[in-house]
Amino acid sequence: MPLPFEDYALIGDSHTGALVGRDGSIDWLCLPRFDSGACFAALLGSPAHGRWMIAPRDAMSRTRRRYREGTLILETDFENEFDAKRNCFVQHYGSTELDASLLLIPLVGFLPPDDPRVRATIEAVERELVVGGFVLRYLTAAGIDRLPPGEGVFLPCSFWFADCLAVTGRHAEAEALFERLLALRNDVGLLSEEYDPRSGHMQGNFPQALSHMALVNTARLLSLTPGQLEESGRKGDRTAAAKTTP
Repeated sequence: MPLPFEDYALIGDSHTGALVGRDGSIDWLCLPRFDSGACFAALLGSPAHGRWMIAPRDAMSRTRRRYREGTLILETDFENEFDAKRNCFVQHYGSTELDASLLLIPLVGFLPPDDPRVRATIEAVERELVVGGFVLRYLTAAGIDRLPPGEGVFLPCSFWFADCLAVTGRHAEAEALFERLLALRNDVGLLSEEYDPRSGHMQGNFPQALSHMALVNTARLLSLTPGQLEESGRKGDRTAAAKTTP
């Protein structure tokens, strides 16, 4: 159902306007003019009548809003509770599944690598998503992407795992994984998106730019001293946004 009318604000450009709710949903919009047909009309009925919304799919525990300093840009943070039962971060709000993209949390500076929640998440990925020495993106058996089971290991995630090993002080393991990943390249040094450890064959998109970007990032990270890594993080470099911890 739509919100009470007083919970909407009008945003327009003198030619048309959108009614935006407190929850961030655009429930009314005519394009390109006020007298044009409505492309979003949830205000008159339900979300099935058309809306545009950016929000977590599942229930939230906290919401914070603030204007970016010196602008009219409103930033919104949606939060849910850390999954205390699993003792790790999970794939999305309300989920209990792991996703190897969580390995980016310490690499982009969202949380430091010595945060207990980050450490526990890295350990969970290592325990549940590592197959044949490499990392799955997630368990396809959960059915979230409606693809049949049997996806190969995801090479970018395996590089991210090497990065996490490095920034948590497990440098020898990080270097060993990096060498195993390098050994997967073909005769001209190219990598695919995925790899099947059972058959020894590359899978998915080939060549995959994301795999090569991850390779370069890991090589750069492993070449840094702890002091250089910290300085790189202060400058905002993505690959070294977090300090190493012994």
